[in-house]
Amino acid sequence: GPIDYADYGDVLDLVILDGESGGKARMCDLDAMAATITSCRAAEIKVFVKQLGAKPMYHQQPLTLKSRKGGDMKECPAVFEVREMPASTPMLKEQSGGRA
Repeated sequence: GPIDYADYGDVLDLVILDGESGGKARMCDLDAMAATITSCRAAEIKVFVKQLGAKPMYHQQPLTLKSRKGGDMKECPAVFEVREMPASTPMLKEQSGGRA
């Protein structure tokens, strides 16, 4: 089940959430992912949702997305459009257009 991050705010700056992709991907419980986002925000921990995965389940129903990996955040429910980075973390090449 979801982890309560209330006690981790002093040691964690960032939690990255990611559903599995590929032919052997397992189901990704988006309700648990949403609970994790809520818990992290309450603990003031930044959250980065990479993708929802190939088999996302939301409210116990399969979520059909055009993106095979669930990585097009424009087609995801708004609660998962979270791509925060802590101020102390250098910007990733992918996010900065190739500049580190």
